[in-house]
Amino acid sequence: MTKEQKEQLSKITQKIRDKKGYDLWKAQLWLQTKNPHMGDISPIEAISLGKFNSLCKFIEEGLWEK
Repeated sequence: MTKEQKEQLSKITQKIRDKKGYDLWKAQLWLQTKNPHMGDISPIEAISLGKFNSLCKFIEEGLWEK
């Protein structure tokens, strides 16, 4: 994972904690779990595939709740 991806991971972790009220453990679990609303990839995989902006939008719009 590149330095940029690590920074993105940190930002996403904070976003999900703020948006959902997750503690660090639950946020880390969410980041590692494949999500059917994201094409059955995990948020960490999305970051590694260069989909940081899409992931931010996904979190901001609460798309996992639909």
